[in-house]
Amino acid sequence: MALQGLVKAVPNGDTLVIMNAAHKGGPPPEKRVTLSGIVVPRIGYKKDDTFVADEDYAWEAREFLRKLVIGKNVTFQVEHTLEDKDRCFGSVFLEGENIAALMVERGWAKVRPGNEKNAELLGPLELAASTAGVGLHQKDGKPVPRTVVSDQDSGFNAQALVDKFKGKPQQAIVEMVFSASNMRVLVLPNSGSTFHNISLSLSGIRCPAMKTANSDAPEPFALEARFFTETRLLHRDVNVILEVADSNRIYGTITVPQGNIAEALTRNGFAKISTWSIAKCTGAVAIKQAETEAKKARLRLWKDYVPQQTNEFDAKVVEIVSGDTIVVATEDGVESRISLSSLRSPSLKLTDGRANIYAIEAKEHLRSRIIGKKVHVSVEYTREDSTTANPQAPKQVRKFATVKLNGENISLKLVADGLSEVVKHRADDPRSADYDLLMVSQQAAEKAGKGLFGQNKTSVTSKLVNDLTGDPQRAKAFLPTFTRESSKLSGVVEFVANGGRFKVAVPRHMCVVPLALAGLRCPACSRRDGQGEAEPFGDEAYQFSRSLVLQRDVEIEIEACDRGGTFLGHLYINKVLLSVELLKRGYAYLQEGSADRSNHFAEMSQAQTAAQKQRLGIWRDYQEPDPAELQRLQEAEEKKSAGKEIMQVTVTEMTNANSFYVRPTSAPPLESRISACAQRHLEQQSESSMPLFTARVSAVVGAQFTADNVWYRARVLKLSGDQATVVYLDYGNSETLPVSRLCPLDQTLAALPAQAYEARFAYLKVPALTDDFGVEAAEYVDSLIGGRTLTVQIENKDGNVLELLLSDPESEKSANARLLQSGYARLKRKLPRWVSKELIDELREAERYARSKHLGIWEYGDVPDSDDEQLDIGGLRIRK
Repeated sequence: MALQGLVKAVPNGDTLVIMNAAHKGGPPPEKRVTLSGIVVPRIGYKKDDTFVADEDYAWEAREFLRKLVIGKNVTFQVEHTLEDKDRCFGSVFLEGENIAALMVERGWAKVRPGNEKNAELLGPLELAASTAGVGLHQKDGKPVPRTVVSDQDSGFNAQALVDKFKGKPQQAIVEMVFSASNMRVLVLPNSGSTFHNISLSLSGIRCPAMKTANSDAPEPFALEARFFTETRLLHRDVNVILEVADSNRIYGTITVPQGNIAEALTRNGFAKISTWSIAKCTGAVAIKQAETEAKKARLRLWKDYVPQQTNEFDAKVVEIVSGDTIVVATEDGVESRISLSSLRSPSLKLTDGRANIYAIEAKEHLRSRIIGKKVHVSVEYTREDSTTANPQAPKQVRKFATVKLNGENISLKLVADGLSEVVKHRADDPRSADYDLLMVSQQAAEKAGKGLFGQNKTSVTSKLVNDLTGDPQRAKAFLPTFTRESSKLSGVVEFVANGGRFKVAVPRHMCVVPLALAGLRCPACSRRDGQGEAEPFGDEAYQFSRSLVLQRDVEIEIEACDRGGTFLGHLYINKVLLSVELLKRGYAYLQEGSADRSNHFAEMSQAQTAAQKQRLGIWRDYQEPDPAELQRLQEAEEKKSAGKEIMQVTVTEMTNANSFYVRPTSAPPLESRISACAQRHLEQQSESSMPLFTARVSAVVGAQFTADNVWYRARVLKLSGDQATVVYLDYGNSETLPVSRLCPLDQTLAALPAQAYEARFAYLKVPALTDDFGVEAAEYVDSLIGGRTLTVQIENKDGNVLELLLSDPESEKSANARLLQSGYARLKRKLPRWVSKELIDELREAERYARSKHLGIWEYGDVPDSDDEQLDIGGLRIRK
C-alpha cells in the first residue's frame, strides 16, 4: 500500500525521515525509510571518540538526495520493516519518479547485488552512469576528503571560532535539533574543505527544555517547539551568525529565507526573551516585538499571561536633567523621570552664575551619548522624593533604574571617567544589578585619579554661565557680536518654551541666549503650572520641537533683538530649518510684516502654502480665498504702501483730533464668515461640559460688538477676570466686553490683514486732548470727517500710520486746509521736499486766515517764537 508523507530529514545518501504531514494535534508520527536495492557511500561518524572518515563521494551523494527531497511531499511503499517499527526499507517516489533509480542514474548509488528484480530495473541505469563517468564513477580521481572540526575535539576554542567569522553570516546546514533553541550545525567552508560541526544555542531567546535537572520529562510545549524548529531548519540550508562564546558553548542567530527562526519561535509563543543574550542578538528589536505580540495573543508559553505593570521597558531619551537623572518616553508618549541606580553626580545648582564643572561635564556626557536614542530601562527600586518644594503637595516617587544603551550600562562609563560616584548602600538597601561592576569601575577611576577622584577633589573648578535671559541690556550688547558672525552659531538647545521659543547655549561665547523663530508664530501651548489651556495645535507644536531639538546640537542665525531681550532668528537641526518643518506641518503661521523681511521667506512661504493645501494642523478648516477677494486685498495693500495713492475711505473711529481710523470702501465684508465661525463654536460648546476656547492676549478672535450684537474681528489687548479689552481690527474702535462674547476664528480669517488703518492729517501739528483747545479740536475734526466717506491721498507712511491729505466732496478745500483755517491746527515747520508749491500755498493761506482772525490756538495772537515765522522745506528757510 502506497503511503504519503513529507520529507523531514535526510541523514544519509540512502535514508529519509518521512512524517505524516496531515496529522494534527502535536508532532506527527514519522518513519525512517532506507531506499531498498541500492548501496550508497557512508557518511563519516564518530566511534569511541574517534572520527571515521566519509567514504568516497558519501557527502556528495547525501547532498544530492537532501537538496532533491527535503521538505517535499513523497509517496513511499514499505517493503521490509525492522524490529524498530519506525525503521524500514522501501521505495520512495517524488512526483512519480523512483528516487533510488534516480540516485543510480546520476551515479550516486550502485545496485545492491543478490536481487534479480533490482538488477533488471537498476542495472542498465548503473551501466549508463558508469559509462558516462558521472557521480562516484568519475574517472579523474577521488574527491578531496572533508575535514570536520568538532566542538567535541580536545583543544577546541569556541571564542576563536566566533572571532574568526567576525559576526558575518556563514552558510550552514542544521544536522540535528536537540530542542527548539539548541541544535547541531555544520558550518560550510567558504573555501577549502574544512567544516565546523558545532552545538549552537539561539541568541536572545529561551525555549522549553526537553528535560531538566530534576526530571527527564520535557517541559510544557517542548515537543511542539522542537518540531516547529525541525520542520523549518533540520537539514535545510541556513545562514548562521556566531555571536557569543560562553566557555565552549556558542550562541548565535539562524536565518532562512523566511526570516529569523528566533523571532518566529517567539512570535508563535514557543520562546521567551533571554535577557542576558538579547543585547548581542541580531534582530533583538524584532524579537522583542514578537514577544509582545505573543503575550497579547496569549500563545502557548503565554497562555496564562496577565498584563501587568512591568519594571522593564524600552524608551527614548528625551531630556537629560543632570548627570544622574534623565527623562525617557515610551512609544505611546508616556514620559518618566528616571534616576540612575546607585549613582550620584555633583549638583548642577548654580551659585552666582557658576556651576560645578563635573556636574556640567556629567550632564554633557549623557547628552552627547544618549539624547534621542532608545535605551532599555530596568526599574530596580523607588523612593519618595523629599525635595518637593511644597510640603503640602503629594509625595512624588522617584524611580531608580539601570539604563542600558545597546546592552551597555550607561552608568559604568560615567563612573569610569570620574564624573559620578557610586552610592554606598546599607546592607539591606536595594541597589543596581551591576553594583559590583560599578564599584570596580570606581576603584579604577580612583586609582587613575580621574575627575571627581583627582587630587583637587575638595576644590573643584567651575565654569561661568552667562545667561542673557530676561536681561535686555546685556542681550542687546551681544547683538552686534552675533550679527557680525560670518557663519551660523553652534549651540545646544537647553529649554523649549513652546514650538517657536527656546533657550540656546552658545559655547563659543560662553552664554545662554533666548531665541524666538523670526517671522512666524506658533500657537501657545499648555502652561506648566496647569493654569492655562493650549491654543489649537499648541501642544503638538511644542512636542514636535521638543522631541526634535531639545538638548540637540543645533546651529542658529541671529537677525535682531526685541525690546524684551529675546533674540529673533532661525534654528537649524541637522542642516534642516526648523521654521520650515513647523510651517509645513501646520504647527505655525507666518507673521505679516516680519516674515517677508526674512532671508528665508520664500521657502517658509512655500511650506505654509503646502500645509494649507493639505489642511494640516491649524489649517485643518482652511478654505482657499476667493480670487476676487484676494485681488481686492492685494490692491488695497499696494495702495497702502505705494506712497501718494488715492482711494475712497470711510472714517470709522476717532481717537483724538489727529488720530483716527479709516477703512477703504473696497474692503470686502467679513461679518458673515465671522458669524459662521461664532455659530459653529457656540454649537460645539453647547455639546461639551468643558470650555473649548480660552482667549489670550494678542490673539485674533471673533468679538460680538455690544452696540449691534454683530460679530467682528478683534485683537485681545487685555484680560481681567471674565472681561476682555479688544480692538476691532477692521474698524479701529475698542471696547471691554465679557469673554463669553469672544470666539475662535479660522486661521484663514485670523491671518487676513487689518482693514482699518490708523491715520492722521499730513503736514499738520494738532493739539492733543490734554493741550489747550485739544477738546475743541477733537470735536471740530469729528464734525468735519467723522463717519464720512472721503477721498484721501497718502502723502507719507510713518511706521503703520498713514499721513493723509483728505478731500471733502462738499468743499473745494481739503479737510487739512479747513482744519488749519479753523485755528485748531498749525502747519509743521519742516516739510518734505516733495510737497508741491500749490499745496503749501493752500495750507499757508488757511493758517494765515486763522491767525489774522485770532481763531482757536491763535486767540491771543501770533506765537512769539521767531522760528514760527519761517518755514523749513527740505532744509531751506523761507520767511513767511
